[in-house]
Amino acid sequence: MRIDDINKKILYLLQKDARMTYKDIARALNRSESTIRDRISIMEDEGVIKGYSAVINKEKVGLNCNAQAFAKIDPKNLDASIKELQKIESVYQINQISGGHNLEFSIAATDYDHLRSILKEHVSPLGINDLTINIIMNSVKEEGPIQIP
Repeated sequence: MRIDDINKKILYLLQKDARMTYKDIARALNRSESTIRDRISIMEDEGVIKGYSAVINKEKVGLNCNAQAFAKIDPKNLDASIKELQKIESVYQINQISGGHNLEFSIAATDYDHLRSILKEHVSPLGINDLTINIIMNSVKEEGPIQIP
């Protein structure tokens, strides 16, 4: 699928506000509502748009201890470990990375004791050789629209 300038603009607007209506997007881009609807539908079908979600303020819902974990996992066990990490509800992002560690994941917990419990009960059994945990002190920017070149 070709991502032309109109599709890029649609994607940018949806990243800023996924609740925008077809009518709002059509007005912003000076296009017909049916054109916008068709383009969004195609991008959804092609997997360009993977879904829509609400961005929450973690602290306002009691998730006051957020951490970024860097792990070194034996490549033979990496896929199985990722599948297990995906089952942990407190883990909200998982990335395979390059460098000294091969996996990075983010954890949201109510407090430090809850974080330790998640690590001990769910993460430790995964056979991670090297685990570095960084507590997030202040999240300056979590989400935001990305300009598509």
